[in-house]
Amino acid sequence: MKFCFRLARVLKVKTIWEDQAKLKLAAAVVAREREEQLLEKKAAYLYNAWTELTAPGEKKVQQLASNFLLTDMANSDYKRQQAKVQVAQAAWETAQAEFVQRRSQRQVLTRLKEKKQVEFWQDINRTEQKELDEIASIFHLTGQRGCQGGQSGNNT
Repeated sequence: MKFCFRLARVLKVKTIWEDQAKLKLAAAVVAREREEQLLEKKAAYLYNAWTELTAPGEKKVQQLASNFLLTDMANSDYKRQQAKVQVAQAAWETAQAEFVQRRSQRQVLTRLKEKKQVEFWQDINRTEQKELDEIASIFHLTGQRGCQGGQSGNNT
């Protein structure tokens, strides 16, 4: 006999969905890390621009205006990048939640399959043991009859 899980197709689909969710999660991790790295670069650029603007010493009005514009642009760029990081973080959280849900659904079916498989083999073993016990009792009974018949023949 062969074990056949009646929800095998459903389990296979759930496994595929889990794999797809895992790929989405991996893509979200990569995207989030990329945005975070860009944020770090933009933060460094903003810091450099601010340092240049606030550096001590005499500066011409034109240089001050230029440094101020660079700092303002760097600040705006940094804030836009912060928003992108937040979007990437939200996408990652969504992908992670989906993956956890898909994994949980698949694990439920996997545990059910394992349970049914154990029950199947226990039933097979019980049936085999019952058949072996019946055969043994038949042999035992036929052996006892042979012995009883032989003993009564020796007594007469």
